[in-house]
Amino acid sequence: MLMKLSFSFLVLLLCSASVWAQGGGVQSARVPVSKDAVIYGEDQIDETTRGNGRGQFLHIGNFQFGVYRRALVDFNFDGIVPPGSTILSAQFVVTPSAVTATSGMLIYRVGSRWAPGTSAPVTPEDGYFGRPAETGDPTWFFRVYAADNPARRQSWQQPGGDFVPDQPLVADLGSTQGDTVVYTSEQLLADVQSMIARPDQHFGWILLSDEGNISTGIYQFPSTDNEDETVRPYLDITFSAPSDTEKVVTNYDILDTIAGAGEKDDRDNHWRTRYEGGDAKEAELSQPATAVADTNGVVYIPDTYAHAIRRVTTDGKIETIAGTGIAGDNGESGIALEMQLSRPNGLTVLDDGNVYVLDTGNKRVCKVTPEGEFTTVFRDETEPALRTGYGLWVAQDTSSIVYSSHSAL
Repeated sequence: MLMKLSFSFLVLLLCSASVWAQGGGVQSARVPVSKDAVIYGEDQIDETTRGNGRGQFLHIGNFQFGVYRRALVDFNFDGIVPPGSTILSAQFVVTPSAVTATSGMLIYRVGSRWAPGTSAPVTPEDGYFGRPAETGDPTWFFRVYAADNPARRQSWQQPGGDFVPDQPLVADLGSTQGDTVVYTSEQLLADVQSMIARPDQHFGWILLSDEGNISTGIYQFPSTDNEDETVRPYLDITFSAPSDTEKVVTNYDILDTIAGAGEKDDRDNHWRTRYEGGDAKEAELSQPATAVADTNGVVYIPDTYAHAIRRVTTDGKIETIAGTGIAGDNGESGIALEMQLSRPNGLTVLDDGNVYVLDTGNKRVCKVTPEGEFTTVFRDETEPALRTGYGLWVAQDTSSIVYSSHSAL
């Protein structure tokens, strides 16, 4: 069965003639706070457990010793900033609704994962003074609170949240820009970069003010749950998206050339006398469009403009399995090394070792057996996709064959 679907086809290049990076360009994004909460220092005075995980406002500050407000914020970059991006600038933006503080805001990296919060203060007083914590709230003593099951409560390593006091990311009054206040620093930029690089090891920020004085006042600004979306806090960033090559490195840690010296070779059939059986990394290839590995780790490459199929063995040697190196069509079947191909541009290797080739110049799909026998599976002189193909997929039972063109499968 042949399948042709309206779709685009993406091929990951594992070999090269060479693979070159394409820059992602500079982009900008607004990253909203994904979760936030307020924790209350009074818990350490009166042994009450207060929570505010879904309030309309965040509060930070100090109006007497022990009566502190600290806010927790975190971000989710999924779908906004691609993994592997380089952060070029980062600003934390808030819209103050009440400020009596006389000292600047302090922003620290949180050292432990904390619950998103569930309690929802009903009145402004509930938000400012807190309400009884509910299961799932972070509190002064607990990063995850369980109201009815003390055994499930998870404590901070230090009361008031886990952070390193002498390593603030920001410690200033910020920059007023219209109705907003913007906080930024080199340390904050580096920390946002770490959020992108290792999101599994980053748990957001904790915000507080100078708590060393008797009273420094209070900051109040809308939370991510505020009913007015236009005043919610966010990160304003610019970033450079990774190139295709960098994406491979990000996803798989290692990018290595297994074949191809980085120079194009399409000089008829001289290839075999120069490179056959030699080091695959020293062989010149001719714009290979894809590569496929079999179950043993042997990699097969359609060497498109040299009109041949190469094989890279597990010890790094390269050899030809089909094609003479001269474009043409000299029959339907025969010995694979004696059969002419024309711009082979896709292939599939089945578990039984049979290699199926999209021979675009001859508008056909061919099969090469492990024994080196060549047969034409089918031709279609009327099908343009066979002439402009970039990929080939064959079902293990050979019941379906899918091939691609520029804009269709």
